[in-house]
Amino acid sequence: MRPLATLEIPSVTEYIDIVDAAAQHIGKAYGRLDDDDLFFLGISTRELVANAIKHGNNGDAAKPVRTDFYLDGSSLKISVTDRSPTRFDPGSMYRAEGDEALSNHGRGYMIIEQTMDGIEYEWLDPGNRITIRRDIQPAASISADERDLREQRL
Repeated sequence: MRPLATLEIPSVTEYIDIVDAAAQHIGKAYGRLDDDDLFFLGISTRELVANAIKHGNNGDAAKPVRTDFYLDGSSLKISVTDRSPTRFDPGSMYRAEGDEALSNHGRGYMIIEQTMDGIEYEWLDPGNRITIRRDIQPAASISADERDLREQRL
């Protein structure tokens, strides 16, 4: 399946806002998501990109983080890919719970797991691809602006 849009950024945190804005724009234009859903779509995307930069690529600006946006029937999928030489093991991930839920670590994936409709992990050898899925209500009709967006590569 061909992505609706693709963004490739260097592993620098200053670029995360661009990916967040794209996720929310696409979620609004194609998924007809409300403000709360857009907020959590943005947070989930930010978390994946931040972790790809920090943990996958170890902050190496020469290693890109790629984000692909897909429409798959009644789902919006966002895939974030790093260039890590090490396979990500979701079972070993720290999860903040109880009193630790307010700590600075472990909340992101908890938010993703609770607000997205699916998450998949794939090892590319090298590189990890994590895909989140948000079920959407497809638009009955598409405006001219949305048709233009479909033809653009963000």
